[in-house]
Amino acid sequence: METEALLISYKEITRYALTRLVTARITALAALLTLVSVWVSASQTPSDVGKAALLACLLICQFRLWDDLADREFDRLHHPDRILVTSHDTGSYWVLFLALSLVSAASIAILQSLFQLVLYVLLVAGFAAIYRRKTWGGQWRLVRTQAVLIKYPVFLYLCAN
Repeated sequence: METEALLISYKEITRYALTRLVTARITALAALLTLVSVWVSASQTPSDVGKAALLACLLICQFRLWDDLADREFDRLHHPDRILVTSHDTGSYWVLFLALSLVSAASIAILQSLFQLVLYVLLVAGFAAIYRRKTWGGQWRLVRTQAVLIKYPVFLYLCAN
C-alpha cells in the first residue's frame, strides 16, 4: 500500500511540474533571469552562466511551489483545475518544497557569497511571514500579490556574481 501511495504522489508531482513549472512562460522567466543576472555580473564565463541558470531554476521552482501551496484556498475558487487544488494530500509537495529550499540554500552557500546566503534566508523569512497570513481577501489580496513580486529583483541579485 505504501508503494502505491508513493507512486500516486510521484505521478501527481510529475503532473504538477508539467503544468506549473515546465511551461514556456516559466522557461522564458528562467532564461530572462539567467541572462540579466549574467549581464550585470562582474564575470561572464560559461560556468557563471551555468551557475546563474541553476540558481534561477531552483529559486523559481521553489517559490512557485510555495506560492501554489499558499494559494490553495484562493485557487479552489478561481483555478479549480489546478493539481494542488485537487490533491487530497499535500505532504509530498511540502517535502519537495523543503528539498528545493535546502538545495537552493546549499547552492547559494557554495556558489555565491555569504551575503547572498543571508539575503536568501531573509527572503525566505519574509515570504514565511507573508504566507502565514491565511486570509488575503479584498485589498490584502492586492498587497500580497504585489509583495510577492519583490522576489524577482532579489532572484537577480542571488544569481549574479
